[in-house]
Amino acid sequence: MAKKRLLFIGDSITDCGHLWDFHEKALGDGYVRLISEYMERLDPDYEVINCGFNGFTAGDLLHYWQKNGKALRPDVVTVLIGVNDIAEYFDMDYTGGMWRFSNDYQRLLADIRRETEAKLILMEPFVFFHPPYLQQWHVYVREEIRLIQTMQKKYGAGYVPLYDGMMKACREFGENALTVDGMHLTRKGNELLAALWTQSVVKREEDGRWRVMGV
Repeated sequence: MAKKRLLFIGDSITDCGHLWDFHEKALGDGYVRLISEYMERLDPDYEVINCGFNGFTAGDLLHYWQKNGKALRPDVVTVLIGVNDIAEYFDMDYTGGMWRFSNDYQRLLADIRRETEAKLILMEPFVFFHPPYLQQWHVYVREEIRLIQTMQKKYGAGYVPLYDGMMKACREFGENALTVDGMHLTRKGNELLAALWTQSVVKREEDGRWRVMGV
């Protein structure tokens, strides 16, 4: 029986060096690898695929999916995107930039739903507070989260509340324990992200099997 395919798509947080990972699975060194190792212990019938790309925006992710996504035949698609879109807001009208983010993200989800039977999992974008310029990004992150929550309800997707989880851990452990530059994660930060994902979407079914979104 074919393995169930868990596809992770996003930006550099998901990528985490997977394009330079010459192991067979090419999972990178971040949360995707940790989730793969966890799922392997839990149920070897799952296959994890990393399709994160450094620098991607929601629009880039949409174009990637339109060219390559259907061929990946995923059973579950997890999306983490938004931080690179914020950088673009400062180069354009804010309202127009947020509209484009929302439009690209919704088109991505609509395409996935139309072309596959995959379950969807949406993860919140996040940033920390240092360097100081990131402090003004939080208002944009929260607006993106509001839009993503609306999409989650529309598509009946699973949801991973990363922003609050990261902020809580930041208060408990300090930023330096979680991030190397205010965006990208340390080993501990990746462990936290992987844990938040598994806690949110991996459930034990009545037959005793552990499943991701019922798959």
